[in-house]
Amino acid sequence: MDDELFIGNNCLIDTSKINNKNIFTINKSIPLNPLLADTFYRAGFIEHWGRGIKRICDECKDNGMKMPRFEIVSTDFAVIFKANYKYDYGNLDDQGSTTQKTTQIKSEVAKRILDMINENKYITLQELADSLGKTRDGIKYHINKLQNLGILKRIGPDKGGYWEIAEEVL
Repeated sequence: MDDELFIGNNCLIDTSKINNKNIFTINKSIPLNPLLADTFYRAGFIEHWGRGIKRICDECKDNGMKMPRFEIVSTDFAVIFKANYKYDYGNLDDQGSTTQKTTQIKSEVAKRILDMINENKYITLQELADSLGKTRDGIKYHINKLQNLGILKRIGPDKGGYWEIAEEVL
């Protein structure tokens, strides 16, 4: 379909135990390439084994997206995202860049992070994670997005430094 994004991958799935009906229950995760999976885990791209489906659903919910479909067919696993036509792209200028940085902040988690930093510019990643009930890596993900948008900047080192929010966001 034109309004769907299909992401599929060949994987090791015991279809006698895991199928389209029980995919949301806790199941054992078996990486197809354990060496590659371990490399991604050590690099911080994977937090925990077997939590990907929940994380995908949580991110969709946090960002106002429709829940994706998950399908298992033989040894293929697929995630299908439906287009969200109600998404607000903000005010775009002729070059396609956003003129107001505040319109770029779609994630409720990111908004809450900014609120907490606005209250305490010395707050740590761990304090943010504890307060928001997220993992440290999850907070780091949102902070990286905010930094890439030019909304948030780290001044100084991890210990002893502080956060600075762009003027136009405050």
